[in-house]
Amino acid sequence: PESIIEIVESEEFKGKRQQIKEDLRRTIRFQHTENGEEEELLDLNEESHGTQQLFSLAGPILEVLENGWVLLVDEIDSSLHPKMVLEVVGLFNNPETNPHGAQLIFNTHDTTLLDQDVLRRDQIWLTEKFKDGATTLTPLLDFSPRKDSEALEKNYRQGRYGGIPIPRIVEKAGSLQKENELDE
Repeated sequence: PESIIEIVESEEFKGKRQQIKEDLRRTIRFQHTENGEEEELLDLNEESHGTQQLFSLAGPILEVLENGWVLLVDEIDSSLHPKMVLEVVGLFNNPETNPHGAQLIFNTHDTTLLDQDVLRRDQIWLTEKFKDGATTLTPLLDFSPRKDSEALEKNYRQGRYGGIPIPRIVEKAGSLQKENELDE
């Protein structure tokens, strides 16, 4: 190979990179204790999805907070307990843990985060998906919620801000059943 790019893209290097990842997964172990007594060591892949998710986010979170960067997380609530999500969001909203103004941009289905004690009104944006598959992104401020007193989660669940999915599972299941009956 003539360049570093060729080396990194080579099959030999990709194989080594995969081996390093596997070795790290076996090397990282979590000690579980009960009543102060050592219980067991577990590999990362033996831990819950939530622990794995938190572990995979920990490095990027710390690096972003240290450098004042932006972190994008798709479905931050995936496999994480809502209290853990609150803790992560809290790290970014606290000037003591975020002295450099790092930003966390995420999407979630966890409506408990629609709380003015957790997020400011200007930090909340809502998406709405239409029948044609198009999605719009709208700032909560477009709905002029009252500062500090409006129950954001309640109003969202009632459809005041849009963004509420319209499940069509029963309707689609009925259509499929009719199609199957016609085919028979």
